[in-house]
Amino acid sequence: EDMLSGDVEMWTALLKFHLPAAIDGRSVRLVNAGRKAFNATRIAQLIYQEIAPFEPDVIVYYEAWNEQYTPASPWVGSLLYGRSMLVTYFVEKFILLPAERASFTVPQDYSEQAFKKAIGSARAAGADFAYVTQASQIPRFYSETDTMDGGAIERRLDALARDPHYRWNAYEISALNQRLTVLNTMTWARHEGAPVINIMPELFALTAQAHQSYFDDLGHTNCTGNQWLARTVGANLARYFSHKNAETQTASNP
Repeated sequence: EDMLSGDVEMWTALLKFHLPAAIDGRSVRLVNAGRKAFNATRIAQLIYQEIAPFEPDVIVYYEAWNEQYTPASPWVGSLLYGRSMLVTYFVEKFILLPAERASFTVPQDYSEQAFKKAIGSARAAGADFAYVTQASQIPRFYSETDTMDGGAIERRLDALARDPHYRWNAYEISALNQRLTVLNTMTWARHEGAPVINIMPELFALTAQAHQSYFDDLGHTNCTGNQWLARTVGANLARYFSHKNAETQTASNP
């Protein structure tokens, strides 16, 4: 999630320092399979085609921003990814909801189907699937809107869409849609029986200054933010693994 730090400073690399070395006698090995500009559809494909053959025990899903991509983005991104710096220009100028052709509220049905496919691909590979809520710079309350209330976000976006004097604010529209996707993904995961590792309480417990200073921009953490994210996600994952291990032992020793 960091645009400026090197690979060793990213939170996914730092995460290994915040997890136990072994769980239930088995050593813990982390593999970062994340890709730039991947939405739920492409992640589902990635799990099925490239991750499943490695037979992972757990797949941790951390995404929400990229559901704001247009239908044309996957094939164009594939064409340019790793080949040209134009991919960055393309993402910023043509994918992330330019005002003249964007819906204020990103449709969620397609993302829901893709997310459920990702869970299905993980389970078909024999892996557990856990959703970690994606952090962002937007605070809990934004313009008197509780961003942990999906209905409140939708009402805010609807009001902006109906306001003839509203001047398009990409920060606001993108941030609200990201938080709405996080909330919806939590619901989809729970409906599918997948655990939700919710780091929002820890995010909102930060001081306003710390919250803002941990991000390079609205959605990308910096080096300091990476360290916080690794600690927070690591602690929550460790609790999840400990709880899961306890449940397994209880089931095997009734």
